[in-house]
Amino acid sequence: VSQSRYLSQSKFNDPRDVSPSVTEGETFFVADTGNNVVRKINLTQNTVTDFAGNRQTQATDQGDGIDATGATIYHPKAVVSDFIGNVYIASERGIIWKVTPENQITMLAGKNRRGVPGDSETFNELRLENPSGLALDEVNKILYVADTNQHRIVAMDLETKVAQTVAGKYECQSGPEFVRNRAPALDVHLCY
Repeated sequence: VSQSRYLSQSKFNDPRDVSPSVTEGETFFVADTGNNVVRKINLTQNTVTDFAGNRQTQATDQGDGIDATGATIYHPKAVVSDFIGNVYIASERGIIWKVTPENQITMLAGKNRRGVPGDSETFNELRLENPSGLALDEVNKILYVADTNQHRIVAMDLETKVAQTVAGKYECQSGPEFVRNRAPALDVHLCY
């Protein structure tokens, strides 16, 4: 059920990310993490609508191939949209979701369980832990993911469906000896 309210009546619970809609002016997507939902804010109409997620908590993220508001998305952390109208969502459980302009949601990548990540993995085998940032390179069709708990940046090729670690050593070590400028990206310690 899509809940729609005026902005002044809306309540958010631990919003983590805001991303403008590329196809709709004066519209933003918000990862409303604590409510297990991504919301759509339309400033022109002064409304907030549930866009993806059913606000429920399940043992795993669920809802592949259904209307986006019916999916169980545990703690959405990041959201980004493209010029076609697709919206990508990262959930705390390591799932990358894709919502089409027709509001159909699919699990694009990730597994609902932890494991040792590889440097290069297919989308079906990709293991992410608490991804908390997304960036989209539409020219090269690459979705970048900040894989927070594994201290790395992953580049997901949207054409080949292969993900590759492009930065980070899978560990966090802080201190002057670990902070190096101009070091190879795969040798850098990324800490959250």
